[in-house]
Amino acid sequence: MSALSNILGKLFTVRSEEYKAFGWASGLMFLILSSQILFANFADTAFIKRFGVEYLPEMFVIDAVFVFFAMDLVRALVTKYSPMTLLTRILVIFATIEVLCRFLILLDFSLLYPLMYLLRLQIDGVILIIFWNICNDLFDTRQAKRIFPLITAGGILGRVLGSFSTDLLTRTTNIDNLLLVSAGLLFLAAMASQKVGRLFPPPIVAPKARVTEKKGWSSPIAGVKEMSALAKGSLLFMLLAAIRFLPNIVGPMFDYQFSVILAHTFPSEEALAQFYGSFRGVLNVITFVVLMFVGKVHTRVGIPNALLFRPGNYFLVFSLLLFRFDIVVGVYGRISIGVLTTTLHNPANNIMVNLFPDEFRAKIRPFLQMVSRAGSLLGSLILLGLKAFIHTSYFSIFGLIFVAPWILLTFRLKRNYSHFLLETLLDKQVDLRELEDVDLTVL
Repeated sequence: MSALSNILGKLFTVRSEEYKAFGWASGLMFLILSSQILFANFADTAFIKRFGVEYLPEMFVIDAVFVFFAMDLVRALVTKYSPMTLLTRILVIFATIEVLCRFLILLDFSLLYPLMYLLRLQIDGVILIIFWNICNDLFDTRQAKRIFPLITAGGILGRVLGSFSTDLLTRTTNIDNLLLVSAGLLFLAAMASQKVGRLFPPPIVAPKARVTEKKGWSSPIAGVKEMSALAKGSLLFMLLAAIRFLPNIVGPMFDYQFSVILAHTFPSEEALAQFYGSFRGVLNVITFVVLMFVGKVHTRVGIPNALLFRPGNYFLVFSLLLFRFDIVVGVYGRISIGVLTTTLHNPANNIMVNLFPDEFRAKIRPFLQMVSRAGSLLGSLILLGLKAFIHTSYFSIFGLIFVAPWILLTFRLKRNYSHFLLETLLDKQVDLRELEDVDLTVL
């Protein structure tokens, strides 16, 4: 057993004292994302084929507006409940809704499909925000740099299982039953989160700063006012907000382009669902393999450089779509964007947030999510206003317009990164042990 532990430690850079927390966090991520991908495959297919791909821009707008209030509710709840209790309850609520949706389909209620599409988007946002807050409590910055990509890998394995299961389930049973399987996995995740809460009780899971916080944010406007005080004195905060805002403007543009390509390529509901299952399965296998080595990539190239890959790739994808608007470029775009986002961009963003003081982190994440949704709202409004007047491929021009400042701001973040690290040290905002894996040569 000791030899096996040494092998795992060297291969995955997880230390013996971290095994328990890492194992449970990865398992929980596995269950959540295996459920999420099953539900996403069904919701996406049903919306495109039963409701209409042409209504996607409207859904993007509604989702962006709705999330402003959903994220504000999350910020208020994290000040009142332990993160694990909150996660358990939300998992049960989402699972129950999925079961109800399965039986409401029998009533042939057409508006159910856009409602499920919105629910699918909220699962991606609300649940994962709370989950990563829990992980920030379980692991410090030093550990996070090594372990967060591996926890994400556990989720990717869940997505692989859910993706390839979609093809099997749609061939052997009614496609609508994907909802019941997804709900069952969420109920298992809720049970697992309860177990984690017992293994890592409130003194560990909910830091004192969070427990003693008395005031929640009663409205989105109040949340913006509270965070604006931090933004005025923090270049890091403003840059992180900007590189959350800009990619979420271009994200809906590519999502719409890819969905239109799929709607034209796959005429039947079953063919589209099977494509989603196989395609997302392959995508997540690639992502999982890359994640096994991404911790070393972060250490070698540095966090700011890791943040440059995603906008550079968006620039390439939009350029290609201008000249070749087909399934080949669409698949390349979806795979490359998905892999870079999950393996490099998101872990790097999570690490950057850890440079802020503990008392701000739980609030910064939901606020940055609101900034992301503001970007999604702007991008969706551009889609909504222009979809009737221009060919779908020409949205690439607007994508390139917003990718350019995204690249420039990321270069500015790179240029100031050493200053941010030094400022964090001088303000005593992190323990020196947390800088074990940070390249201090930049100082």
